[in-house]
Amino acid sequence: MPGCEKNKGSILARAVQFITQLKDNETQNIEKWTLEKLLTEQAIAELSSSCDKLKNECQRARAECEQWKKAAQKAGITSVEGVAPGAGANPGAGSADAKEPVSAPAPAPAPNPNTVAAAVAATAANEDTE
Repeated sequence: MPGCEKNKGSILARAVQFITQLKDNETQNIEKWTLEKLLTEQAIAELSSSCDKLKNECQRARAECEQWKKAAQKAGITSVEGVAPGAGANPGAGSADAKEPVSAPAPAPAPNPNTVAAAVAATAANEDTE
């Protein structure tokens, strides 16, 4: 068969072309995945850093809140805008005979700036007399 050799040659040429195309696609995919991995690692590093900064900010805010609470207690302020001390706390929390499930206390309301200013002024006055 005289046409058989041409057919085999074209089949081999197409096979070589296909294998070359597969290798090129593999190289492109590796480059793309490497770039995606790098970008993902950078995003994770940035988010971790941001998370650490926010944790530090939260810790600082809690410490500042405790300082304000102490200043208010020194000034004799025991409640803020009609909210009784310990409001939201579960009175039977931790006791063995409590029948209701223990839940987390409600978040404290934001302090009134006038009350806080009065507490700061009273604290400053107390410190001047000491």
